[in-house]
This record gives sequence, structure tokens and C-alpha cells, in this order.
Amino acid sequence: MVPQRLRLLRWYRAAVRPGDASPLNLVMVQSTTFCNIDCSYCYLPNRDSKGRFDLARLPLLLKKLDAAGLVGLEFSLVWHAGEPLVLPADYYRQAFETVKRSLGERVRIRHSFQTNAMLVTEEHCKLFKEYGASIGVSIDGPDFVHDRFRRTRSGAGTHAQAMRGVELLRSQGIPFTTISVVTADALPHADEIFDFLVGLKPLEIGFNVDELEGENLSSTLTGAESQYRAFMKRIMDRALTTKGAPTVRELKQAFGAVQGSVFGATAVSSECNPLSILNVGIDGRLTTYSPELLDSKHPVFGDISFGTIESVDFTKLFDEPKFIQVHEEVMAGVEKCRDTCGYFDACGGGAPSNKLAEHGTFAATETAFCRQKYKITTDLAHEHVVARLAEVGRARVKA
Repeated sequence: MVPQRLRLLRWYRAAVRPGDASPLNLVMVQSTTFCNIDCSYCYLPNRDSKGRFDLARLPLLLKKLDAAGLVGLEFSLVWHAGEPLVLPADYYRQAFETVKRSLGERVRIRHSFQTNAMLVTEEHCKLFKEYGASIGVSIDGPDFVHDRFRRTRSGAGTHAQAMRGVELLRSQGIPFTTISVVTADALPHADEIFDFLVGLKPLEIGFNVDELEGENLSSTLTGAESQYRAFMKRIMDRALTTKGAPTVRELKQAFGAVQGSVFGATAVSSECNPLSILNVGIDGRLTTYSPELLDSKHPVFGDISFGTIESVDFTKLFDEPKFIQVHEEVMAGVEKCRDTCGYFDACGGGAPSNKLAEHGTFAATETAFCRQKYKITTDLAHEHVVARLAEVGRARVKA
């Protein structure tokens, strides 16, 4: 008998070599592109548009995914792009129930929100608890760091409002993670940022870099990689020496890559594997690979979407010339990374969206994003492991 996992993915495996990541790990839905604030480093367009994704389209999307064998036993459904909590709790309750009716109990759906926390209400909290939704809060640190870039359209800081939302989550017993964007302004303040984030008592701390992508046409970190390295080194030192500190996402990934390399493991990037990530636009357009590609343009291919919910046939994507061209260019970039980069096992080929933003093609290798996100943190993890092994060796010699 063919195992269910292999049976589900048979058509996919015929087009993508065995060993690559399985499809449909994550479905990211733009419930709205509107955002209640105007962060100066945001890469998303259409943040003034108040439209919303029509939930009547969800059953057809899920039916097509299931019919194509792309739905396994579980996947994550992330509501992101714009500020999702602009919409009321009842919108998401309807969405969650629609998903449940469409897929039944055999599929475990992990619903997630990434929010600036300013619009969290008690009704939202009831929703989160009822469905076990995961919450990520975007907050950059203490007010003097956060309010430098995360402002309202009138230019006012947003830190106080974000903290009200965080306190509401905490008072309701709702766990959350945090993501902070690291800008040049943040680099001298690693200790203040770390202490602030630890004080929020999140499950995990994550750091995104101020990256050149989409609407964000420049990065404050350009030319500041040595300072960024010092920032992350300090974060690592504090994380490893602070009792009860939450996990730091980047360090967990970096130490995992170092450990994996010792045992010959090879990293696989979901962002480089078609249909491992499915991005659903507010208008029903569909893209894959990096979530940021939903609103990106390619100099040759133009709009990178491969259809709409109504037009797509997932089983025939590899018969579509445009899809094949995009896939082949992404794979060409992965192979160049594999052939030329000693850090390949830390990232599996990088993020196509950053390659496109920085080089104008997917068939590229190193980006500023990968130097900051992967190379620097992997180096720090490696140096720490080597230093600890040396300490252990010296201790044993003395003994």
C-alpha cells in the first residue's frame, strides 16, 4: 500500500525532484491590504485600500487544493498583509467555520495572525481562544525605537496603542510571539530592545531586517553589516545568559543549521519550492514561493501570479509556460547558491523575493538579506559552538 503522504504528492513529485520540501505547508491570505498605520519601511502597496477578501471564494480554493492532492494532514493558514485586525472577529469566525466545513476534521489547520496589536479587542481575544489561533505581534522595542518608523499617517507614534493591545492579550491569557524590524537606528540599542521584549513575556522573539523589497526601495542597514553583526552578537549573548528568556527565532535557526551540518543535513527552503507556500491575494490572485511576491513585478514575466482561485488547475501548473519559466529561474538561483555558497545548508537557496528585489532576477545568489539573515547569524552560532567546545576541552585537560 502506498503511504498517504506519497500518494497525495505523486503528481507533484513527477515535476519536482524527490527530497525537496513537500507542498502546502502554509497558505497566506490577504484578508485586507488596508493598514491602520504607515510604517516607513513597509514593503506592501495598497495600504489605503479598504477592500476585503471575499470568503465565498474559500470553499472553491480548498476544494481545488484537496482535489489536486495538495492537502495533507495539516497546514498553517496565516492572515497577514495589511493589518488583519482591521476586520472584526466575526469575519474570521466565518472564515474558520468555512475552512472546517470544507476540509472536515481530518485536516488540522493552524490559524495565525500577524498584527500590530493596536486594534485587538475582547471579541478578537475570544476568537483566538476559541480556535487556538497563534498570534504574532509586530513591535520593534521600547517607544524611542518603535516610534521612529512605526507611525500613524499623521506622524504620531504607535507604541502606546500597541502596548494596550499587548496588555489585553496578556490579561486574556493569550500567548504570542513578537517580530521586530531591525533598522540602523536600533543597532546601538540591543540591550534596551532585548530587555523590553523579554519583559513582554512572549513565547519567541523574532528579528526581521530592514530589507530592500517591494515598496521599500532602500534599507537603513546598507553599509551597516558590521554593526548589525554586533547587534545580533549582543542579542545572542543576552539570550544565552538570561534565565527564562524566550527563544530567539534567528538563533534557533542558526544553531539548528550548525547542528544539522555536523550530521550532513541539507536545508530546504520552502520559499524555493512551488506550492509549499501558497499566497492568496485580496482579489483571488495566486502566487507561490515567497509571500512577498504577491505584489511584486518581474522585469520579464511581469505579474508573477499564476492565476486566480476560479481559473487555476493545480494539477496542470507544470504544463503552464509562465509557471515553468518562473520555476526554472527560481531553481537556477538555487543551483547557483548550492554551487557557490558555503552557507547553502543554512538556507537552502534563499528567498526568491529578495533576489528579485536586489538583482532583478530569481537566478541570482547572495543578497544583503541573506548576509544579514543567514550568514551573520550562522557565523555567530558556529563561533559560539567552537568556543564552548574549546572550553570543555580545556576543562577536561585540567581535570
